[in-house]
Amino acid sequence: MKKSTKVTCLGFLTIMLLLTFFSKTIYRTMLPNVDVMTLKSGSLNFAYSTTEYTLNGEAETSLYFRFSLPSALRVDKVFVKENEKVENGQALIQFYEPSASFVYKQVKQKRDAAYIAWRSWLSEYKNAKIAVYSKIALADDDSDMEAAIEEFALLQDGIMNNTTEALMYSDYLHFSDMADALSALAADNWIMRASYDALVGEIVCKHESEYAGLTPILSLIPLDTNIGILVNWSQFPKDYSTNWKLSAIITCETGKLNGKIVDIWKTDTQTQLTLITEGVCDFSEITQVSLLLESSYQPLLISNTVLREGKCYMLEQRISAWGEKEYFARGVLPVLGASDGTHTVVKEGLSAGNLIISTSSKPINDGQTVVISLP
Repeated sequence: MKKSTKVTCLGFLTIMLLLTFFSKTIYRTMLPNVDVMTLKSGSLNFAYSTTEYTLNGEAETSLYFRFSLPSALRVDKVFVKENEKVENGQALIQFYEPSASFVYKQVKQKRDAAYIAWRSWLSEYKNAKIAVYSKIALADDDSDMEAAIEEFALLQDGIMNNTTEALMYSDYLHFSDMADALSALAADNWIMRASYDALVGEIVCKHESEYAGLTPILSLIPLDTNIGILVNWSQFPKDYSTNWKLSAIITCETGKLNGKIVDIWKTDTQTQLTLITEGVCDFSEITQVSLLLESSYQPLLISNTVLREGKCYMLEQRISAWGEKEYFARGVLPVLGASDGTHTVVKEGLSAGNLIISTSSKPINDGQTVVISLP
């Protein structure tokens, strides 16, 4: 009888163990299989491609004096024709020497007079500052004191005789620059030359015409030069700083060129970038402009593929009903920042090294037990 009871107990235990084993096996097969990724820091990378861009300025460059001359120069010779190709250094026009020398003499006189006026103003200004201290010290009444203090305040701001040193100096600098430009022409027999390879556009100043500055003499269309391009980037990140790495790729019919960013101008709705090609191509050959932006700092990033309405599931461990360690999904709503379309900055709620569920064989809920997929 005892032996029979012993056999019965062993059989019962065996059955219970088998049922437990198969129950755990069946239970595990019912659980979602998940893949995980480790949360870590990285750079945001923004990319933007567009076929909508414009030339930065006009294709033609006007040749002209950037100041108004006291008297007109007279064009003596025109060495080129419209639509003619010219090389760097090639003669374009020549001014009549007697009229040019007369203008040059006038400009030098104005430059010298402006220099003397500037230096005289500085001397008077120095003396005026000394004198105003005496006026304050010797003032007989409140009105004299008030006038002296008012004069002192103006002198402290660099103002005397309704002008400033900057204005006096700019007047001298204006005529000095003008004299330097005419001096360079005089040294080359009053000939203006091309400063780059170009195609001659419109010739405004003809033979024996007069020229007094500011307006175009003729226009040149650059050949084999870098091209300036204007691009609007409506998706430009708001938290951009000048430390970020910004680059551009210009796709042409003949290949790709790097673009150098030379100016950034931001508005409330978009950002305008000016860039030039680092290489030679014709503007008509450009088919696409691509802008690339990489953040200068290394924020904590999460893949956009794991976010569902801003929520993700983090993988954690706990002790199961079987007394074993098991994995479960814990829902998290992290505080998020900027996104480049692929990754999003995590500001709060998660830490580097956290395991985030990236894919699941079945829908999962907060607190649900999961099984990690084996590779």
